[in-house]
Amino acid sequence: MRNYASVYRNSKKVVNEAKTIDIDREHKEIVEAVRKEFGVVSFNQLSEAERINCRNMILEYWNPTSGLTEAGKTFLNESKQVLTDKSSDENIKRYFQREVRADATNYMYGILSGNTNGQSTLHLKTEIEKMIGRKLSPKDVKEWLYEVLVKHLQSKIKSTKLN
Repeated sequence: MRNYASVYRNSKKVVNEAKTIDIDREHKEIVEAVRKEFGVVSFNQLSEAERINCRNMILEYWNPTSGLTEAGKTFLNESKQVLTDKSSDENIKRYFQREVRADATNYMYGILSGNTNGQSTLHLKTEIEKMIGRKLSPKDVKEWLYEVLVKHLQSKIKSTKLN
């Protein structure tokens, strides 16, 4: 008959192996999701700064000892980037522009009709500031908004048929 200590060690070993397998699987899922989200074909082709940015993002979403973080679960389940206080400026810009791009037509109509005083942009800016725990520069926000809306307007003008 086996003693309690050997059964306990064996049980603990099995649990730790299962946890390691789960953590490795979650790491692969996060890496693949980040690659898909940002169109990375190979991490070796990225510049050093881009590699560091991707590595930091992966580490925000996944912890080597405990596996997926809450932000990682949200990123995988909702396919939505989550910002944290460690998010890079480039990630914050991408998040802001993705949110504006999703509703660019309404932003344009609001600006053209003169009914807007920037409330939707202000709301988005405030939401991002809560996530990252710091203030965004109004100048940066205006530049990001301008980049998205100019591209949106150009595409609308190109698609307009003038007979």
